[in-house]
Amino acid sequence: MKIVLVSTWYSENMGYSENTLPKSLAYLGHEVHLITSTAQVYYNSKFYDSTYRKFIGPPILEPVSKQIDGYTLHRLPLKEKLLGIKIEGLIDKVAEIKPDIVQTFDIDGLNTYSLALAQPKFGYKLFTEMHMHASVYPSYQTKKLLRIIKWYWKWGRFLKKINDATVLCYPIAADCADIAKIVFKVPENKLKIQSLGTDTQLFKLITTPLEAEQRKEIRNQFGFTDADIVCVYTGRITKDKSPSVLAEAIKILHQRNETHYKALFVGIGEKEEVEKIKNTPGCVVKNFVPVFDLPKYYQASDIAVWPNQESTSQLDAIACGLPLIINDTVTIKERVEGNGLFYKLMDTKDLANKLLDLKNESIRKEYGEAGVTKAQNQFSWIKIASERVKDYTLLSL
Repeated sequence: MKIVLVSTWYSENMGYSENTLPKSLAYLGHEVHLITSTAQVYYNSKFYDSTYRKFIGPPILEPVSKQIDGYTLHRLPLKEKLLGIKIEGLIDKVAEIKPDIVQTFDIDGLNTYSLALAQPKFGYKLFTEMHMHASVYPSYQTKKLLRIIKWYWKWGRFLKKINDATVLCYPIAADCADIAKIVFKVPENKLKIQSLGTDTQLFKLITTPLEAEQRKEIRNQFGFTDADIVCVYTGRITKDKSPSVLAEAIKILHQRNETHYKALFVGIGEKEEVEKIKNTPGCVVKNFVPVFDLPKYYQASDIAVWPNQESTSQLDAIACGLPLIINDTVTIKERVEGNGLFYKLMDTKDLANKLLDLKNESIRKEYGEAGVTKAQNQFSWIKIASERVKDYTLLSL
């Protein structure tokens, strides 16, 4: 099967779905092309130059076509429009490839709209995704300039064209499905909830003496002892993600003389948030690392914590055998049920108490093993890609 995936932006050595889904589809033996713009992820972030540039390069790259992880990456020129990013030459490139399937990572983008308009001419089957959780939707609305005009345009002619042309839309959780149905007007019979995944070949339990020694080396590097209970957070260190809530919980535990609790933050972001964490006893920050280096930091830790928003990194952590703590308002409860705990959103004392509930190593091990099984059976990218191919095949007949 010839499959084209379309993403508005893309960066190499990351663990997002635009990196992992094409890799997994190619692994299953399909001809896979990823078409994207010349923009890096977060290229227009106000702190891109101070954070991301030194790790992933300039925000805008040159057009190119090349092989990556078994699939072909096509970078085409970026054009910024009032309503979002437009990939110039997208339809010409699709016409050149002649795919059976075109899969986008959004519903409402300009590129998805272009693909919907071109679908009758070229005959491919169009599939979309919905990644917007309820926790981030309000800020998505309020940050858009001229949103009244934008939403009128979308609702009046834009969304109907896309939804009519779409075979199936994949919301990644129940709240995403609600937003897809209510806001973006996707018919309920065209919705199929399917979680994002994790690369279980990359993210896994320690299985070799070398990996066990690596755990010790990383812990020594940050001043952690064998007796310490290391809590890890990975991702953007920004106020909306609230990683400093974990730092505050560690501070509370130290005040209770539970000084063996430590926290490792792996990522980059806003200076104020980073400095707040660095100035908290027991907390250290490690700059951004490529996705291929992340497993060893999970393997060097004992508990994984994401205080606020959802993150696919949560799946990577449980695949490495870490019990997971997330807040009690998220809808993706399947990620933590039976392999972790919920805490009251933004309640640092409650988070500290939940960390204490995982003080016993045998409890952490029990939760960790349950998480690994769940990651392999429910959240493996290969499994998800296999299910996606079944849909592509059956719904295209």
